[in-house]
Amino acid sequence: MGLGQYIQATNFTEIGIIGTGYLGPLPFILLIVFKMFIAIRNKIKKGSFIDLENSNFWNKDGKFQRGNLIPLLGNWFANSVHVFIFTYSFRFAKMGGMN
Repeated sequence: MGLGQYIQATNFTEIGIIGTGYLGPLPFILLIVFKMFIAIRNKIKKGSFIDLENSNFWNKDGKFQRGNLIPLLGNWFANSVHVFIFTYSFRFAKMGGMN
């Protein structure tokens, strides 16, 4: 993640804070493609898009487990802040003439 951010963030620092928006779509699209692949595989093997036996968000009765959203939201927040701070710090490094 750091190498990709280094390569991309140096190119988007001139845009400023808006440049952080360019770093998020590609991993998001890859995640959606991966999740669709897993869902289709589950549908073929188990007959359902969601594998209730191995799901982190659904119990075996099919009820949603809200308590498991806390780590997911914490991870999302940390990654979002990471992208913001990394891009913002490269802007000041570039302004200062640092490599």
